[in-house]
Amino acid sequence: MGGPVALEAAIALGRRCRLLVGVDTFTDSRFYASRPPGEIRLRLAAFDADFEGTLRSMIEHIVAPRVSREIRGEITASMMRMPKATALAALRSLLLYDIEARWPKLRAPAITINSSLLTDPATQLHLPDLVVHAMADVGHFPMIEAPQAFNEILAAVIGHGTVIPQPSRADPL
Repeated sequence: MGGPVALEAAIALGRRCRLLVGVDTFTDSRFYASRPPGEIRLRLAAFDADFEGTLRSMIEHIVAPRVSREIRGEITASMMRMPKATALAALRSLLLYDIEARWPKLRAPAITINSSLLTDPATQLHLPDLVVHAMADVGHFPMIEAPQAFNEILAAVIGHGTVIPQPSRADPL
């Protein structure tokens, strides 16, 4: 859910933002593209009816199979600490967000470090100038699931390598 927050901060910062880095974000149309109201109601209703069960099921689908039971439990416990009403409000906001309408306002280069396991070509968004670095064998939480590999990629992205995309967006006059 941090991708849209980071994008909005980058838009607000304008030219003061030098690089937008996302983590497992921006590319899944099921979360970042405008969704029909009926779909949003159904998705929220599932969490409202059985918050714990639906959350546990979701976690099983977004955490890589190789992740230990201990780390999976820590991720689950962390997400379960969120009050249901707060979680539903955050999910509603995410499902109402339309990244395709906001993306053109970004003036900084953007890269996202995403899970290759969670990439589905049928639902993938292709945002102009977004560089996607796919990590293998991780799910939605690469920084927790494979911290050393994630940190190496992040270090390269933020300036210790050549992964940073060159700015191609024109600044407004």
